[in-house]
Amino acid sequence: MSDLPNDLPTDAVGWFVRLQNPETSEILWLAYRDWLEADPANAKAYGQVEALWLDADGLSTQAASGTAEILKFEPRHKPKPVRQPLWLGAAMAAAAVMAIWVVPPLLTKTEVYQSGPGETRHIILADNSVIDLNRGSEMRVRLAPSRREVTLVTGEALFNVAHDAKRAFLVVAGDRTIRVVGTQFNVLRDMGRLQITVGRGIVSVGKTDHDVEARLVAGQQLEHKEGAAGVQVRAENASEVFGWRNGLLIYHNRPLGDVARDLTRYFRRPVAVEPNAQHIQFTGSLRVDSQDAAIHTLESFLPIIAVKTPTETSLRLRAKN
Repeated sequence: MSDLPNDLPTDAVGWFVRLQNPETSEILWLAYRDWLEADPANAKAYGQVEALWLDADGLSTQAASGTAEILKFEPRHKPKPVRQPLWLGAAMAAAAVMAIWVVPPLLTKTEVYQSGPGETRHIILADNSVIDLNRGSEMRVRLAPSRREVTLVTGEALFNVAHDAKRAFLVVAGDRTIRVVGTQFNVLRDMGRLQITVGRGIVSVGKTDHDVEARLVAGQQLEHKEGAAGVQVRAENASEVFGWRNGLLIYHNRPLGDVARDLTRYFRRPVAVEPNAQHIQFTGSLRVDSQDAAIHTLESFLPIIAVKTPTETSLRLRAKN
């Protein structure tokens, strides 16, 4: 922390302003996390400042105009101009203060993205955020003037979120919501398991977009079982987690059970680990071109053999000669 500037903020407003700089360093993010954890009131105050900022953005002229670019696509039907009676314009001007509460919601379109078992997708949103969608995944995206929302229905996605101080970026995955302003993080949702890994910046995770159970910075990973009460946070090498973009599953001293679970997720043929091999850990990388090739690599580096049955592949300890 010796590289920290001398003029660190001491209040929520100061921190909010300071963190709007897209070049904010990881050291400053860590200092911000320390400030949050120093007193529960700090986190509450920061949340209130951010909420006020987002609410204020709802009064912008962009919201009043009722138009928003959702994604980079051409609309199928361009709306025709509507002539308003003169009295309507006067009434709207007179009721400007309350208009935000009575106008219909903006007609923002929800886009659905899916990837097949053997494909990944690279998606650029209208706000310049980039999402890499892993194989066998589905997500829904909705961009509005006051917020950006993604629902990860199933699978895995890597997010590079464009910095936008006025619009938080929310990712809903099962029973948890991830809230960011600008950062890089990976989200995995599979069979009730939620895993969030941060590569840059900071994210908050909670049951709603206003609830905070945990805040993660670069090099941290959160694990959660949907329906369970809490979450677990640990240190994790983000570059290893992000390896799937290059067709690699990368591990460092990971239990064989974790590897088997990933191979099951990628290829949908169950891979089980027998009790006598549960203690084995694996360090290395596996290509995800085929399940058989990945399992052959495991057999080459570990004292295991793979036994195929009609319904699954079982990994067991190799008998000693």
